[in-house]
Amino acid sequence: MRPVPWPAPAPASADGFGIQNRPPLTLTLPVEFTAFCLCYQERYVRYAQARSLDAGRARQIVESVLSALVVVWPSVIASDRPSRVAWKMLTAQVAWALSEADQARRRRIGDAAHLALPPSQADVVLLRYRLSLSRGETAELMGMKESEVALELAKALDSLQAQDRQRRDATPVFR
Repeated sequence: MRPVPWPAPAPASADGFGIQNRPPLTLTLPVEFTAFCLCYQERYVRYAQARSLDAGRARQIVESVLSALVVVWPSVIASDRPSRVAWKMLTAQVAWALSEADQARRRRIGDAAHLALPPSQADVVLLRYRLSLSRGETAELMGMKESEVALELAKALDSLQAQDRQRRDATPVFR
């Protein structure tokens, strides 16, 4: 591991104990973690925004998830799918933030996929069709196999078609 500078507060001229001009802290983060963050951070923010969080709150959630992730990084990187572990942490935090948010605002903005589908299916639909990620990118981001993404998409389509049929059957048509 090589040291990766982490922002630290500017050195104080005096801290009340007579210590002057303290050097800033340098934390050593695993290179793999830094690469992981660089790879996924912006897509995580886009996902959180697409789920109806404003840009500032989305970034705050992602920073919180990545901060929590670094604490458990050794066990995450040892897992068979590190991105899946991170994805579960992210979606849990986004769901919590949305539960705290105004539900009427969420409906008005239109995260319709998450109102109509189970979370995993809705996430796949959102990433593929709203954020225009490929199947491979969606699978990578969610820590899934491409075949699992294809299955989730097929199940989502079946569910949406069934919901559409129910809606049509329940709506009388006058000619």
